[in-house]
Amino acid sequence: MDAARSNDPDAATMAVLDMVIDQLVINKKLPDQVMAAVHQMAVRLLGEQGFADFCALRPFAAQ
Repeated sequence: MDAARSNDPDAATMAVLDMVIDQLVINKKLPDQVMAAVHQMAVRLLGEQGFADFCALRPFAAQ
């Protein structure tokens, strides 16, 4: 994690991203838990209908 303390913001960002990816790979159930948590936060922020409308826009789909 020394790179996360680097003065280079790109190196710090990549170090943190590498750590997150490592945790997702090591903990097989974590990706599902992370997605469930993201879904729950989005529903709380947007409401059920707002979240459904957001998903209908498919902003995350490859164009």
